[in-house]
Amino acid sequence: MIRTRLVRLSPAAQTLLNLAACVGDRFSLQFLAEIEAKSPEQLSEHLNEAIRQELVQNVAPVVKPISETSSPDNEQYRFLHDQIHAAAYHLEPAETRLARHRQVGEALLRAGGMQIGGNALFDVLYHLNQIDPGLLTVPERDRIAGLNLQAAREAQLTAAFEHCLSHARSGLSFLHGPQTIDRREPCSPPENSPASTTPSPWSRQYPLTYDLCLLGAQAAYWNLAFDVMDELLAEILKNAKSLLERVRAHEVHTMAHISRGQLSEGIQTGLMALSLLGVTFPPKPRQRHIALGYLKTRLALLGRTPEGLRAMAPIHSEHLLAVFRILKEIDAAVFLSRPDLFPLTVFKQIQLSVKHGNAAESAAAYCTFGLVLGGIMGNFELGTRFGRLALGVLEDFDSRELYPRVHFLNNYFIRPWKEPFADVLDSMLETQRVAVRVGDFEYAAYLLDLHLACSYHSGVPLARLDELAGQYVQRITELGQKRTLRTVQIRWQTIRSMMEPAAEPWRMTGSICNAEALRATMVAAGDTHGQCDLLVNRLILCYHYYQYDEALLCLEGIEDRFGSLAGEILMPLYYFYCPLVHIARFARLSAAQQRLSRTRIRHCRKQLGKWAASSPANYAHKRLLVEAAWAELKQRNDAAREFYDAAIAMAETNGYGHELGLINELAGNFYLRLGR
Repeated sequence: MIRTRLVRLSPAAQTLLNLAACVGDRFSLQFLAEIEAKSPEQLSEHLNEAIRQELVQNVAPVVKPISETSSPDNEQYRFLHDQIHAAAYHLEPAETRLARHRQVGEALLRAGGMQIGGNALFDVLYHLNQIDPGLLTVPERDRIAGLNLQAAREAQLTAAFEHCLSHARSGLSFLHGPQTIDRREPCSPPENSPASTTPSPWSRQYPLTYDLCLLGAQAAYWNLAFDVMDELLAEILKNAKSLLERVRAHEVHTMAHISRGQLSEGIQTGLMALSLLGVTFPPKPRQRHIALGYLKTRLALLGRTPEGLRAMAPIHSEHLLAVFRILKEIDAAVFLSRPDLFPLTVFKQIQLSVKHGNAAESAAAYCTFGLVLGGIMGNFELGTRFGRLALGVLEDFDSRELYPRVHFLNNYFIRPWKEPFADVLDSMLETQRVAVRVGDFEYAAYLLDLHLACSYHSGVPLARLDELAGQYVQRITELGQKRTLRTVQIRWQTIRSMMEPAAEPWRMTGSICNAEALRATMVAAGDTHGQCDLLVNRLILCYHYYQYDEALLCLEGIEDRFGSLAGEILMPLYYFYCPLVHIARFARLSAAQQRLSRTRIRHCRKQLGKWAASSPANYAHKRLLVEAAWAELKQRNDAAREFYDAAIAMAETNGYGHELGLINELAGNFYLRLGR
C-alpha cells in the first residue's frame, strides 16, 4: 500500500524522495538542493506532492504545503514513519542508491570542511562506506580510508570498540580495493585492469595501512574477534619495516593470550618481544638472581626519595617506551604464574626509570615496587610512599589508559597494609568502571574478582556475596577474561558451600564449579596463583568443617607455591589459618611433629603481629584469635580469656562478622571446656 502511494507521485518527486531517504529519516530541502545543484524553490513543488500525500511532514510540524514565500531552505522534514522511509529508499535500484550515498557523503564532506570530526565525520562515512571500492579511483579510495582511520580513532577514545573495528576494516577495504581482505567473495581483476596494476597499499600508503591494521587488531582484541586480530597482525608482521612496528604487533598478541587465560603463552610472547628490544631475563630465575636484582635496585635508588623520583624528566625514546609497555602488559600474568620472574620484571622497570626518567608506565612500576617492598620485604611505610609516588606520576602524565591498573595495584596491594579493607571497596568499583570505559578489560575483570574477594574477607554477608558473585560471573564472561572467570567461580562456590552445605562441601564440587576440574585447567594454563587461590579457599572450608587433615594438605600445597601469594590478601589468610590448623591437630601429634608445629605456629604469630601493628583494623582480631588459641593450648587460661575477649571486641569494632562468628565459636568451646 505504501509503495502504491509512492509510485503515484511524479517521477521527479519519486527521485527526490529516494534521495531524501538516502540522506536519512530526516533531511532539509536546502541540503537536497545542494546535492542536486538546484535551488530549493525548484524542488519545493516535488516535496509538496509528498506532503499532500502524507508521506513527509515538517519536523516543526508544518502541515501545509510549501509556498513560494515560505522560505523552506533551512526547515527540517521527516518521513512519517519508518516503513515509508524504507519504501522510499527502495524506489531505485541498488546501483542508483550507491551513487546517491556517494553524492550525500561528498556533500556532507564539503559542508564539514577540512577539519570534519565528531558526529559529522560518522555521518559522512555512513554514506561513503557503502560505495563499492571498485568504482572509485585510487586517490578517492585512499581519502576515504584516511577518514575511516580518523573515525576509528575517535571511536576508540569513547570506548566504542565495535565501531572502531568497523571503521578500521572499512578503511582497509578501500585501501585494498576490489581485492580487499574484508570482502566475502574476493575476485581477481582481469589482467591489465587498473586494480591489477595498482601498487599495494603497503607500498602506496604505508603509514595509513600500518595504522589501520594495528588499530583494527587492537579493536578486534577488544571485541574478542581473535580470528580477525590474528589476520591483521599477520599482515603487520609480514609487511612492517621497523622493529618497533613489529613489536607493537607482538604487544597485541601478548594481551590476547592473557585475556584468553593463556598466561604462559602471553608471557613467552612478551619476553620474546623484550628480547628483540635487548631486554632479557634468566630463563629459570633463582633466589640469587632476585637478591642481586633487589640489591642493584636499592643501589640505583641510593640517595633518592620516592618524592624526588616524581620530578625526573619524562622518557622520549620510543625504544624505551616500548620496553615499558611490554613489561606493563605482562606484569599481571607474571605475578599470577611466574613468581620467580615477577620481582625481576619489577626491578628492571625501576632501574630503567631511575636511569632514564619517567614514562607513564613508571606509575604502574612504582606501584608494583611498593607491593614488593610491603608485601615481600615487610617495609609497609616505604611501600606506601611508592604507592603515593605512583599516583603522582599517573597524575603528571594524565594517562587514562593506566588509571585502572595503577589504582587497582594501589587499592588492593598497598592501601590494606595501612587502611581497612572496607575503605577501598567503593574505590575498586569506580576504578572498574573506568577500566571498562578505556578498554582495559583485563583489569576490569581483575577488579570485579578482587572486589568480591575483599568483600568476602571483610565480612560482607553471604547472601549479598552470592548476589554479587552471580553478577560478576556474567560481566566477566562478557569481558572475555577466561582466567579471571575461573577465580570468581572458585569464590562463588566457596560462598555457596558456606550457605548451602552439601556432602563434603570442603571439596568444592557443587552447582558453580568442580574444583578438581578447575585445578587441572589452571595447571595446564600455568596459573600458579589460581591454584593457590583454590587451595586457600579449600583451606578455609576444611577448617570450618573440622577437616583438619585435609586442611593440612591444603597448607602444604600452598607452601609449594608460596611465592604466588606475595603481597596480597591470600598471604595473611594463610598465616591466620596455618596456626589454627596446627593447634587443632597438636594433641594427636608425636613429639617430633609437635616441635615442627610449634615452629610453624611461632613464625605465623610473629608475622601476624607485624601486620596487626601496621593495620590493626584488618589484622588485629586475627592475631588475637591465634594468640588466644595458642594460650588455650598451653593451658594459660587467664591469658586465653583476655585474648578471646579482645579478639571479639576488635572483630565487632571493625565489622568482620564472618570471623567474629569463628572467634565466638572457639571462645565458646574454650569456656565449655572450663565448665563455664
